[in-house]
Amino acid sequence: MTNLCLINVIDQNSKIERHMPHLGLGYIAAYLRKYSNINKIEIIDDDIWEKLRLNKPDIIGITSVSQNFNRATSLAENIKSEFGIPIIVGGIHISALPHTLPTCFDVAVIGEGEHTMLELLELYEKKGLDKNKLKNINGIAFHNNNKIEITEKRGLIDPLDNIPFPARDLLNIETHTSMITSRGCPYHCVFCCSSAYWRKTRFFSADYVVSEIKELVEKYNVTMIDLWDDLFIADKKRLERISNLLKEEGITDKVNFNCQARANLINDETLKYLKNMNVNQLSFGFESGSQRILDYLKKNSVTVEQNRNAVFLSKKAGFIVNGSFIIGSPDETKDDIKNSLKFLKNTPLDSGSIFQLIPYPGTELWEYANELGIVNDRMDWNKLNQNCKIVEDFKFTKLKTKDNYIYLNKTISLEDFCEFYLDFQKEFENREVALQIKQFSDIVYKTHDKVVNSEKQILKDEIEIIKLLKFMEEIKNSKVYNLICKF
Repeated sequence: MTNLCLINVIDQNSKIERHMPHLGLGYIAAYLRKYSNINKIEIIDDDIWEKLRLNKPDIIGITSVSQNFNRATSLAENIKSEFGIPIIVGGIHISALPHTLPTCFDVAVIGEGEHTMLELLELYEKKGLDKNKLKNINGIAFHNNNKIEITEKRGLIDPLDNIPFPARDLLNIETHTSMITSRGCPYHCVFCCSSAYWRKTRFFSADYVVSEIKELVEKYNVTMIDLWDDLFIADKKRLERISNLLKEEGITDKVNFNCQARANLINDETLKYLKNMNVNQLSFGFESGSQRILDYLKKNSVTVEQNRNAVFLSKKAGFIVNGSFIIGSPDETKDDIKNSLKFLKNTPLDSGSIFQLIPYPGTELWEYANELGIVNDRMDWNKLNQNCKIVEDFKFTKLKTKDNYIYLNKTISLEDFCEFYLDFQKEFENREVALQIKQFSDIVYKTHDKVVNSEKQILKDEIEIIKLLKFMEEIKNSKVYNLICKF
């Protein structure tokens, strides 16, 4: 029986990467369990060497995003040295650049991986990774006679409901977790590779989605779910059915949701469905308050006015609203960024994020930066993991010349860019403090009212108190903690 280990290579310093389970590997494990005889599967993202030596795998699968690909390559080289076993690599990075497959990997899975992995492991169990047989498997790249061969594109899995729920028993699932209810995006933003990676927008059915939510609530005691779809609200009929089914199943009051949204798709009807299914927070990629820059980033698909209206409509409907912005576009001017700051200051956003525009493989922006020689297929991938290194260097007076950073803008100095970036950060920090105080107050008053009004609420009150204590633990290093302790 083949022993398979699937490894998610992450940045251990990233809270988000550590916190959220890798559902992609969960789907692959579940697919193999359902459609093959392979049941000895482990998913690993920490204590890698200890777990590999304990499990003694026959074959390994590795996934990695671009900014972690150096880590993935180094890990694969060391695994080869110690174990001498086949290694398959997949994920968004190698799917965008299969022709760069490092020699430490035997095969690359390009794009959607469930059925490709099934065929690769069936071949491995029969004949090993025979290169003559590999040619017959669609959607892969592999080394052959000192060349990298890339096979024909693989057809997409349709319907998606043929894929079982992710094997969450192999993942670390907390009460606040995530799920994905669709693949792909109908839009083609210049900085995003989702539409290229998934090639077509497909949805799990409403019945499938609600059954998965029910499993999360009943089996894993989940109380908060982040819907990580590129665009959860794209199919309004499906959204309505999900909302109705959750009520029919009696799940609505047991779980809350956060989801991604798009301003040009927001209206009162959509907000009603989201509110009915207990969505608390909507996150928008506003990107810019300048229509010129917004048109560049989002390919003329949304307007600043639509973004503004989405904030006010969502707030009126009772949602927490999160917005992200991107600065550093090639032709962006100081006035453009000032318009973004103006948009932020004149709308009632609760929280948000600011990002530097970075060209990732598989995006239109990557092609632009590649032509200018700013990036290339053999670059140091750590450079994509900047976390706005420009700003960090600026704060510690270590700012270098533009050549030392991936910086696309042609009109704004590094110093001015950093000042703008910090202005956004300060604004978001202030809003975060206000939001945390409100959440604290809501929990306190809600708990107090229940205690006063009904003895039957004791169990629910205890749950609210646990939430309160957890909330206090989460914010104890923030400015709001000291403010609350003064009450």
